[in-house]
Amino acid sequence: MRFVTVRSKTNDAALHPAECAMALDPAITRGRIHRLDQLDDGTTVLLYELRGDLDGAKRVLESSSSVLRWEVSGSERGFAYVHSRPTEPATTLLTLLRANDVILDTPVEYTSEGSLRVTLVGAEDSLHRVTAAIADIIEVELERTGTYQPQLEQLSATLTKRQERILSLAVERGYYDVPRRTTQRELATELDVSESTISEHFQKIEAAILPSFAL
Repeated sequence: MRFVTVRSKTNDAALHPAECAMALDPAITRGRIHRLDQLDDGTTVLLYELRGDLDGAKRVLESSSSVLRWEVSGSERGFAYVHSRPTEPATTLLTLLRANDVILDTPVEYTSEGSLRVTLVGAEDSLHRVTAAIADIIEVELERTGTYQPQLEQLSATLTKRQERILSLAVERGYYDVPRRTTQRELATELDVSESTISEHFQKIEAAILPSFAL
């Protein structure tokens, strides 16, 4: 199973018309999208984070004819549940995913510039078709691709890019297999660094991720 992560190059990749209005309001910040589902009737349901003027967000959702139902919890930081008619690009993209058996991994992130960062999971040929079709709908930039490892994807958020690369290579080469299929010396040679440097990186990597498993 493979994954591909793409980022929209513009900040107008809104998922429903009311969100377009929220994106233009500097007092409202959209956070991560924790659920995004397309229903059989073509409408969508979303659960995502909001920060800032949540009363203003409520007013936007209340006044939008595209929003069928909504709830917002919290004051300055909270969650929004939105059942709405999506924008045409969003409808096209979600239909494309369903047709190609590609999964939208969550949470979906908004960057600090307001653009969307999306990870898609599926068979390699399906991902090629979907990413090519997406590029015809909105302008995107390919950020990452590889073998999908959900736990590693979640933990890598605590690592630097360099640490993430070393950890990914270590997993791929079998450093954490029992018995091990590679050594720190072999990884150091492949990365063209000293064995002491690799050892130091592993100490920092393990210090960052092992607390996640503490009881």
